[in-house]
Amino acid sequence: MRKRLYLLTILAILISAYLLVLSLVTTRRISTTMALEPDIYFASVLQVGGIGSDIYSAKAYYIGDGTAHQEGWPNYLSDDYANVSFNTPFYIMYLNCKEGYKASVMSDGYLYGTSDKKPLSITERGFGIELKDEVKNTIAIKCEKKF
Repeated sequence: MRKRLYLLTILAILISAYLLVLSLVTTRRISTTMALEPDIYFASVLQVGGIGSDIYSAKAYYIGDGTAHQEGWPNYLSDDYANVSFNTPFYIMYLNCKEGYKASVMSDGYLYGTSDKKPLSITERGFGIELKDEVKNTIAIKCEKKF
């Protein structure tokens, strides 16, 4: 009797875990398909350590439009929406939009803002900044889909 109760308990735990994983995968699939190609999104990168450091954190996101599935909260996008690179001696940092988007630099008051007041326009897809010998260097861009 105890063995049977023990086996039923383990079976119930396994079924619950399976259903939880299945619901998470389904939810992830739905949110991923909704965020596939937004018309406008924002990207920012925060670099720490100043000149010579390639330690950074980048995010790309868009704000929901208030519909039932997009309640106005940031929806984070995959890493390929915020492409970060450095020149070889690590004193210029570049932030690019995904292919098919055009970039514009965000002002100081928006999220991180841009720490260098004269960002370098490298292509229409992105911008670069000269890293200063500061604790942190930031750049934020707005990416709009080219139609």
